[in-house]
Amino acid sequence: VNFISVGLSEASATVGGTTRAYLNGTVGSAQNVTVFAKTDGDAVSNADAVAGGTVTLASGYGAKATATVSSSVVEATIGNGAHVTASNQVKVWALGDSRASADADGDNGGLSVGTLGISNVGVSSNLAITARIGENAQVSAPTIIVEATQFDPGSGFFTALADGTTSADALLAGVGSLLANASYTVTVAATVGTGAQLTATGYINVTSRANNRVKSIANGTASGLLAAGYVEGNATANTTTTTTVGMNAVLDAQDDVLIDATSNVTVLTDVDG
Repeated sequence: VNFISVGLSEASATVGGTTRAYLNGTVGSAQNVTVFAKTDGDAVSNADAVAGGTVTLASGYGAKATATVSSSVVEATIGNGAHVTASNQVKVWALGDSRASADADGDNGGLSVGTLGISNVGVSSNLAITARIGENAQVSAPTIIVEATQFDPGSGFFTALADGTTSADALLAGVGSLLANASYTVTVAATVGTGAQLTATGYINVTSRANNRVKSIANGTASGLLAAGYVEGNATANTTTTTTVGMNAVLDAQDDVLIDATSNVTVLTDVDG
C-alpha cells in the first residue's frame, strides 16, 4: 500500500536552421543546371507519466511534451544579374520537409482513493520555402522551372501532430486535465525578379505548392464518486503560397508558360473526454 505516489515526465525537441543554395555569376554552357535546396528535419517528443501502485491513497501525475520546428528556412536562388545557359533544362528548386510531433500520456497505474492528473502536449512549427530567379537575370534553356514546394507527407500523415491522453481514475475522487495544441505556419514562394529574362524553346513553369496537414488528438477520462475532467484539443494551419513574376520581367517560351500557386491544407481535431 502506498500513501502518496507522484509521477512527472517532461520532454522537448527542437529543430531549425537555414539551408540555402545560390548560383551567382555565369554558366555559359551546360546540359542541365540545377540549383536545389532541401531541408529535412523532424522534431519528435514523447513523455509518459505514471503514478500509483497496487493500492494508493493519493496519486498525481504530470506529463508534458513539446516539439518545435523553429524558424526553418530553405532557399534556392539564381542571383541578380546572373547569366545561365543550358542545352536541356534549368531548374531552381526549394523543397521543405520539416515535421513536428509530440505525444504526452498520463495514467494512474493502480487503484487509488484520490487521483489528480495533468497532461499537456504542444507542437509548433514555422517554415519558409523560397525558389527565386533574381532581378535582371538572364536564363536560356529548352525548359525552365522555378519550383518551391512543401513536401506532402501523404494520406494519414501530418506536418504537425499533437497526441495526448490522460486517465484519472479513482475510488473516491478523480480529476484530470488535458490540453493538446498543434500549429504549423508555412510560407511558400516562387519568384521571377524584376527585369529578368527567361527564354525557352519548350516550356516555362513557375510554381509554388504548400501541403500543410495538422492534427490534434486529445483523449481523457476521469472516474470516481467525485469526478471532474477537462479535455481540449486545438489545431491551426497558417499557410501562405505565392507565385510572382516581377515588373518588366520577360518570359518567352515556344510552348506553355505556367504561373501557379496551390495550397493543400488539412486541419483535424479529435477530442474525447
